[in-house]
Amino acid sequence: MITGYDASVAEAHGFKIVHNADGTESSIPVTAAANEAMAQLTAAEANRLSTSAKHSAVTPLAQGNCGTDHLDVYARPSAGAIVINTAYSVNTTSIGQVWHVVGNTANVAFNESFNGANFSTTWTATHVVPISGYGHGQAEIQAGSHAILINGGTCTAIVEGDSW
Repeated sequence: MITGYDASVAEAHGFKIVHNADGTESSIPVTAAANEAMAQLTAAEANRLSTSAKHSAVTPLAQGNCGTDHLDVYARPSAGAIVINTAYSVNTTSIGQVWHVVGNTANVAFNESFNGANFSTTWTATHVVPISGYGHGQAEIQAGSHAILINGGTCTAIVEGDSW
């Protein structure tokens, strides 16, 4: 969900942060390029929502006001490891993310970083993490993990968990 805006990021991509009468903030496109990007995203988002509704029973997604996030973790005994699959899909292009998956097994706690650049409305990553006690455990997207959007928005992940 949108938890704030960065005016310098918004301005760098042709957006302006405005203060609404109710005290909230919004980001609006102010350049032709930003308006065109938003028009393309609106059409793409309508298609994505239509497609994701068809698959929602198969893929668990946490839905917020700026997109969805996903976490799937499972043991990989042949590697003595766990596999972490995490993803998001946002309503406005993301320029990057600060993203961590934290959790524990029977023997150890872990914090896996997925920070990086991204210039898309979707992102996915898979890490194979060698870890003792991999046979069972729990993990979650760490509170405060977020995508940084071209309109200056901070799209904060819904803390979603998984266990194996």
